[in-house]
Amino acid sequence: MASEEVESPPAGTSTHQKPITSLNNDASDALTIESTSRALSKLTLEALKKRAEDMSEGLRQAMALREKAKGNEVGYENLFLE
Repeated sequence: MASEEVESPPAGTSTHQKPITSLNNDASDALTIESTSRALSKLTLEALKKRAEDMSEGLRQAMALREKAKGNEVGYENLFLE
């Protein structure tokens, strides 16, 4: 009966990886901004102002910068960077 061989990783490579929680946290920040942006695009101006009041300052600034980069300076910059 032949024994099974286990393949080793290629020479010069590491098997160490970032913890999954670290990867999830990085992705989570991007998803929060993306999902918030999509939700806000469907709101009226009054509802948008109300939602902006409940956001953290960091999220408000990130949203404003993202919208400015997309060319939507007037509405979002006024709401998020007052």
